[in-house]
Amino acid sequence: MKRASFISIFIVILSGIQAQEYNPAITEIIKDLCEIHNVKSLYYKSSKIQWYTYSKTDLLIWCKSIQEFNETILSEDSIEINNQIRLSKSIKWNKKNISKEILKRKNANHSFSVPIFLNNSKNIFLIYHSEYYNPEAATGTIEIYEKQDNQWKLLCSMLLYIS
Repeated sequence: MKRASFISIFIVILSGIQAQEYNPAITEIIKDLCEIHNVKSLYYKSSKIQWYTYSKTDLLIWCKSIQEFNETILSEDSIEINNQIRLSKSIKWNKKNISKEILKRKNANHSFSVPIFLNNSKNIFLIYHSEYYNPEAATGTIEIYEKQDNQWKLLCSMLLYIS
């Protein structure tokens, strides 16, 4: 019985590692964002949004106040949003999932969090984006994108910090 439990735990861990390395929807989003922002240097992984840094409720109220949405977004207490936050994992980027022309490294100029989809259609998402060039030239923003005409379009962004 112990062996079966160990094997089950191993399979769960292995599947978590697999999911962490490849998620087609998120990979395509990050590829598109690299193109939109003309990224040449990308942080080697995308991590989940750290909600303790800012209020999830305030962010989602801000999202709902934006008039550009074609669809209604989920409420801040929705199971779908909370599950995405709870279950999202870091994704490591490599030559297989992001263009080899983009450098993937720890001291990169751009980094993106794992996106949080704001509706059931998964055509609107919120993402944290940071740009760092030196201690006196850095920004952090929360950005909202919507898929329009089969392309991701930036609807709005909220500046969190600038130096």
